[in-house]
Amino acid sequence: MKRPVIAFLLFLISFGCGRRDEKGPAVERIFEIDPGLVENTVTLPSLGLLLQPPAGWKPAAEDMFIRYREHAGRNTEPGSLISVEPVRLFYKQESQCLLSISHIVSRNGGLTANRIASLIQKYNKIDQGDRQIIRNRYINNDILVEELHIHDKLRDALKLIFQNGRSQWIMIDYTCPESEAVKEKKAIESSIGSIRVE
Repeated sequence: MKRPVIAFLLFLISFGCGRRDEKGPAVERIFEIDPGLVENTVTLPSLGLLLQPPAGWKPAAEDMFIRYREHAGRNTEPGSLISVEPVRLFYKQESQCLLSISHIVSRNGGLTANRIASLIQKYNKIDQGDRQIIRNRYINNDILVEELHIHDKLRDALKLIFQNGRSQWIMIDYTCPESEAVKEKKAIESSIGSIRVE
């Protein structure tokens, strides 16, 4: 694996792992699916999740996924209320964009999407310079989603946090280099529109 890819993976994971009151009802948001901008449906039975990755975002090589998962495990703060356990990773070679699907495990129960997003937001603000974090809350395909949009001069990431029908917490990350984010925007939105839970 090339050094730039490893460096990108390490940066990406440091992107991932404050408290805001949940105000008002979430607004329904519709993401149109352009069939030409997504891959075939991927089913993850362990998470009760179905989605279509953006076009050209292929399953990552096993060694890339292993490094990503190992780094995610080391990146959890001691005493943290959650651990982020990557389940699948997709990668687009040309743009170096990543799609990570993770299971969020609560260490002592009682967490909400809002609280998980707050913990992740807090982690992302630590020693990260001029990083901007915008939070949104909406309903997509009958799923209540807490979204973190994290942006700095190098990377643009969307983190979607929600529960499946089994009350498991899931986090889906779409991350691209800042220079590729606009080009991939419609494909990412089409992928978000494809998300379904069981």
